[in-house]
Parts: sequence; C-alpha cells; structure tokens
Amino acid sequence: MTLRDEVVHWMVERENLRLGKGSRDEILRRYRFCNVRREDDKVTRWLRKYWRDPHMGHENMVPAMLLARMVNWPPTLAEIGFPTKWDPDRIIRTIQRRAARGEKTWSGAYIVSTCGARMDKAVYVVGTVCAAAVGPHYTPRPGDTLESVWTRLRGIPGLGAGFIAAQVVADLKHCDTHLLMADDWMTWAVPGPGSRRGINRYFGYELNQTLPVGDWQERLLEVMHEVEEHLPEHLWRVSAQDYQNVMCEFDKYMRTKLGEGKPRSIYRSDNSYVV
Repeated sequence: MTLRDEVVHWMVERENLRLGKGSRDEILRRYRFCNVRREDDKVTRWLRKYWRDPHMGHENMVPAMLLARMVNWPPTLAEIGFPTKWDPDRIIRTIQRRAARGEKTWSGAYIVSTCGARMDKAVYVVGTVCAAAVGPHYTPRPGDTLESVWTRLRGIPGLGAGFIAAQVVADLKHCDTHLLMADDWMTWAVPGPGSRRGINRYFGYELNQTLPVGDWQERLLEVMHEVEEHLPEHLWRVSAQDYQNVMCEFDKYMRTKLGEGKPRSIYRSDNSYVV
C-alpha cells in the first residue's frame, strides 16, 4: 500500500467509525484519533452548540474562542459560560475554584504554559493572553483572509508560535461573516509538530526535518490534490486546516502500524460530554 493509499485508508475508516459503520482496522478500533473534519471532534461540537453558534457576531467572539481553545475542556467552559461581558476576575476565580476542588480543568490536547512567567496559569491565560484579544483590533473585518487574522493574533503575547492562533482561526472561519467568504478558506493552514512529521513521512523526508512554512503549505496542497480523487464523494471538499489534522493523525497511525510508538488514548465511541 502506498502512503497515499494509507492516508485514503485512514480517512475512510476513521469516517466510517464516526458514522457508526465500524472499521476493519484494528488500530483505529483500539486507539483514539481525531476525526477527518475538525468540526466533528467532540470539543468543537460542544463549542459550536453552546458557545460559537448561539453567539455569532458577538463582540467578544475572538477572546472567547481564544479562551475556549486554551482551556479546551468543555466542563470548565460550561462553568465559565460564554463571556458576554468580559470579566477576567470572574473567569479566573471560576477556573481556580474548579482546580481547587480537584476536578480536571485544562485539556492536554494543546501545550499551554505561562511562557516562563512566574504566575498562576489561569491568571496568565485569562489576564494576559485572552485579555489582549478584547476589542476590535483582532475582530475579522472586510477583506480579511484566514492568514491575515492569524498574523494579527500572533502579535498577542504567548501566541507568537502561531499554532493556538491557527486553532482560533479554524473556529472563527465557521462563524464570522467576513471569514466565511475568505479567499483562502479552503487552502490555508499552518503546521503543528504532528503534521510536520506527517508531511515529512508522506514525502520521504527526514521525520524531524523542519520545512519552511511556505514549503510545508505547498506539500500539504499536493497531498490534498493527490488524495481527494481517491476518496468517496462524502469526503471531498475537506479544507487544508482539516488536512493539517489528517496529516498529524496519519503520522500517529503510521507510528503505531510500524511499531514506532502508540497513541496515548483508547478509542471510545461515546464522545458526548455531560455538563
């Protein structure tokens, strides 16, 4: 099986699991992988239902989505509630009370630190990073692209690496009237560590090689073009940001298949949250 066929296989079988059709693949049946489309992942589904769609157009959408992705744990976000009024002290107290009760407060999906600042994580995330996103400067405007919004967000302290900023853009592009029409809606993405390895693996490069972002983006579009024509129709029109996730999961899948490592989490078909 070629690596292109491996990507096609992973996408088809993972989508079959999501659709309740089961899978013939033992690795996919045993371990947890993200969905083909980010919109189908459980945290995104929760955000779409309770935070994003009910508040489309709200002036606090950008700091809200930034807070949502830095926390990335729906029970905590449910306790906070969508910040219709930006009250950092209340949000910080809510997070700290939950942590004091010994309850899980943060997701481990993304690495979120205080970037060397000696302060409480909630104070840093809410009071420094998210607070900087409040106001019109970071709100998408006419003529914006995904890349231009991402570039502005990277100016916020703590977001310079760009990965969390890209996650926020991936949420905003589904709920902001300007970004819904962005020229690069289907074609723009930036790499994370896993998708860098996935692209390297696909093209036969050294796994830990760091391609320049522009070269990585070109390779990602090549993958999209090569893979899509071999997919069933219901998996056409998957965006570049989704393929960024696909390449991360493809690398994880191949590491498992080749005996190079194993995913941390076991697959469970019930992806709901009780909050």
